[in-house]
Amino acid sequence: LAIAGGVYYQRTRKGRARTDPDAFGAHAWLALEGRTVTLSLPVVEIGQGAASSLAQAVAEELDVDWEAVRVQALPVDPAYYGRAGYITAGSYSIRNHFMPVRRMAAAARAVLVQAAADRWGVPGDDCRTTAGSALGPQPDQRLDYGALTAAAAALPAPTDPVLSPRERWRHIGKPHRRHDLQGIVTGQARYGIDVHLPGMLHAAMCTAPADGMRVAQLDEAAARAVRGVQDVLRLDDSVAVLASGWHAAEKGLRALRVQWAPTAANGERHASVLDGLRAEGPRQGPAAAGEESTAGTEAAPWFDYSVPMLAQMAMEPVNATVQARGNEGEIRVSTQDPHGVRMRVARHFDLAPASVHVHPEACGGGFGRRRQADYVIAAVAVARRTG
Repeated sequence: LAIAGGVYYQRTRKGRARTDPDAFGAHAWLALEGRTVTLSLPVVEIGQGAASSLAQAVAEELDVDWEAVRVQALPVDPAYYGRAGYITAGSYSIRNHFMPVRRMAAAARAVLVQAAADRWGVPGDDCRTTAGSALGPQPDQRLDYGALTAAAAALPAPTDPVLSPRERWRHIGKPHRRHDLQGIVTGQARYGIDVHLPGMLHAAMCTAPADGMRVAQLDEAAARAVRGVQDVLRLDDSVAVLASGWHAAEKGLRALRVQWAPTAANGERHASVLDGLRAEGPRQGPAAAGEESTAGTEAAPWFDYSVPMLAQMAMEPVNATVQARGNEGEIRVSTQDPHGVRMRVARHFDLAPASVHVHPEACGGGFGRRRQADYVIAAVAVARRTG
């Protein structure tokens, strides 16, 4: 039994209009096989617990045990997610998907109940569910969902299914162990940086310290002398050291001697920006802020404070694993915006979006940094250069 990707939000003049699940099919957000329920989501898990929270909504409305629900990333294909986009940011994961997921699971439960009622020849209102089974009006009438999926898939899904009332909730808002907790605490959870493919090379990269800077001089002899290092690639605003393993790549990167120089387009450094601000002269008290000073009152001293221009950082370093095959490729990446990665990579390298296959991995934190695609584009550039 699979409910297709008809759940999405669509822009209207009045804001966001809801489209409920309207079909069963191959592009499934919710699939039931035997006693296992698989929920596919267009939001990624970055440690915020959204996947577990939405899984609780499924367990509630489908009326299954918590342990029966699995969560995975929805394939990066518009056939699955319609116009919803595919982004995890702004604390919208629950706000955007809580009700659609509930309605989707409730619709699945409704057709399962109707399939059971049809088999027993009784009205659907005389049947109920419990823990993954449909129950009829007679004591011996009980069928597991797995025995009903084929018949349920042939029934039309309700467009406005009845939702479980709050007073009957067993899962939503209740303390449940996160679905991914076991993997996290045992080290078995796979993040993007854990991806390993047979024969893959590892690349460690250093990037220009400021936008608009390029490599002026590069001494790569010491890096190439590191055991395991296979190549050093010079890109527009970065240098990559390729090696048979990560530690060799990182050691080779540290051995590089790189001098950066600004370009004519944009080459100001942070220090020059501060120098320019200081050249404007000292600011004197409240009068400098446009307030009227009082005669005979000495202006308060003005102190300058500054911090470096820092990017937000995530616990798991930004990374991507790329398999490039001519004008087509596979990208496995921890990202908050898999669809954005697909489109930006396609645009940057002049590829057809359908030829860029993105596989989202769990993220070790994001803080907005993983909404960007710069590090993925860099990884693709390296992979295309290495063949």
